[in-house]
Amino acid sequence: MTYLWFADSIYSINTKTLFNSKDLKMKLLELKSIAIVESHMSERHMDLQDAIADEFGLDDEDMMIDKIRAYLDGEESDKMDDFLYDHFMSDMPYGTRKARDGDPKNWIANHMGSLFNKYTKSE
Repeated sequence: MTYLWFADSIYSINTKTLFNSKDLKMKLLELKSIAIVESHMSERHMDLQDAIADEFGLDDEDMMIDKIRAYLDGEESDKMDDFLYDHFMSDMPYGTRKARDGDPKNWIANHMGSLFNKYTKSE
C-alpha cells in the first residue's frame, strides 16, 4: 500500500493499481488540485461560492462565479452588468428597470450587497 499526503489529508493507493493505472497522473493531479484549493479557501469563501451558485443557478465549478465575485470586489464589466440586469429584471421596480425612477446599476449593486453582505464582510 502506498500513501500520499496532500494538504493535511492522506490518500492510500494500492501499489498494483499504482503501476497499472493509465490515469494515475491525472488522478494525482486531481487530488493535488483539490487539496490545494480546499486548503486555500476559507469557510466564508466557500459559503459565498455556494450562495452565488444558489442565487444564480450555477454549478460549483462555473467560471461565472469568479466573475460575480470580482464584481462584488468592485470590478466592473459591461457583460456582467447585462448578466445581472437580466437576472434581477423581474425583481427590480419597473421605474428603475426603465431608468425613470432610479439607476438600474445602483439598484443591482445595492441588491447584490444585501444578498451577499454577510459573506463579503472582512473577517
